[in-house]
Amino acid sequence: MKRVFQALTLCVCCISCTQTQSNVSKEEGQSEVQAESKAPEKPSLEAEDPAKYVEEVYRLVGVAYSEFPPQTSEFEGKVVSKGWKEACDLVMKRDEEISKYDEDYIGFFDADYWIMGQDIDQAFGVRDIKTQMVQKDKAVVSIIVHNFSDTEVEVTLVREDGKWKVDNLKDVKADIDWRKGMAEYTHEMTTNPRGE
Repeated sequence: MKRVFQALTLCVCCISCTQTQSNVSKEEGQSEVQAESKAPEKPSLEAEDPAKYVEEVYRLVGVAYSEFPPQTSEFEGKVVSKGWKEACDLVMKRDEEISKYDEDYIGFFDADYWIMGQDIDQAFGVRDIKTQMVQKDKAVVSIIVHNFSDTEVEVTLVREDGKWKVDNLKDVKADIDWRKGMAEYTHEMTTNPRGE
């Protein structure tokens, strides 16, 4: 059972899909993205505007999490930075090493960074998508992720090969910085290989 849970956790946390099923409504100038069961509209991951890009990413998130287990591998491969992918790979390597010594070990990803939780609410969605900062090859976009409750999230984007890619997600109120946490966790591989 432990291994099945770990496999599902890894599927949920480090993979995504290519189709989109979402409803975008505009009220008072604010975007809201929610998953729905209608035929998908193809998102544009070519958006120059960082806020629009994050909106399109979360359209894909809504589709990916409309199935169980979430279908996230192809989508995530298209939207995350090389640095994010490398950090996730190191985390999974560390999880595998610790699992050799502790079969009950859950792993680093005990919650999902896209949905900011372990489970997904049927009313999952994002709103208040606003670009906070743009530099030449970096941008920060703030969003509210609704998954049972509202979570203010900062999405850091980097430009790779001329396209925006997600490089970090941070829960602002809880001060959960996913990239920082992954770096600290994988650094322990050298000092505490068994996770004791």
